[in-house]
Amino acid sequence: METNQSFLSELAFFYDSTPAEGSPDDYFGLTLGSGYAHEFKDKIYKIKSIIFDIAYQYRFANNVGESVMEETSFSQDVDEHTIYSSLIVHF
Repeated sequence: METNQSFLSELAFFYDSTPAEGSPDDYFGLTLGSGYAHEFKDKIYKIKSIIFDIAYQYRFANNVGESVMEETSFSQDVDEHTIYSSLIVHF
């Protein structure tokens, strides 16, 4: 059985400026992702290839959302943790 495999990993930092009244709210973050691809060369399988990806995102901000409820002096600190994944099967 002949196969072809590959792995990929990425790390990134980002800045996300979101709309707010007066000046934008500043969010910062970090992402880490990895992927695996496996291609089947043998025609015994009906599956041609499988691709699996997984990613983690950490996004944070301080004193954001002040323009949402101005009369209440509202603001918040944000710490978001998110995991994304996908599985693709080619037939």
